Amino acid sequence: ALLHLQGEGLVELRQHRGAVVSLLDAKLFADLYDLRGALQALLTRRAAERADAAQLAEMARHEAAYAAAAERGDPAAALEANEAFHAAIDAAADNPQVATLLKARTAFVNAVRLRLGFGPARMREAAAQHRAILRAVEARDPEAAAEAAFAHSMAAKRDLLAQLPTPRQEDTP
Repeated sequence: ALLHLQGEGLVELRQHRGAVVSLLDAKLFADLYDLRGALQALLTRRAAERADAAQLAEMARHEAAYAAAAERGDPAAALEANEAFHAAIDAAADNPQVATLLKARTAFVNAVRLRLGFGPARMREAAAQHRAILRAVEARDPEAAAEAAFAHSMAAKRDLLAQLPTPRQEDTP
């Protein structure tokens, strides 16, 4: 488990001293979302090129579940539906190497997101972004799908960074 976390850059293993947790700061999350945005854009582009009718229906089902959770203001259900929506896109893209890379970072970010919550309008904004992604994939427009996926990730990044606690004066060097 520690080697896995080291591979993700979340812990540093020091010889004869054990594991040290990396600093969980805004730069780490910004970097993770930059990676996430690039990978989601790639996978969504491929899904627009390859998705079949059953895969599109599954994406639509998860998009609707997310919208319902957002309307109820249920962050846990929204995160679950979000993960399912993106997993359906990843399956349609049929690139397991990229999907595995993305999934490894998603679990960590989701755990932080559950703890910190969402900005006041984020879940509704994400629901609209999911609709835009789905429309582009259904239209078989790879570029629009990739752009919508990247914009979705960058909006999530801005929201998460806004939720991070500001360092206290005594915590800064």
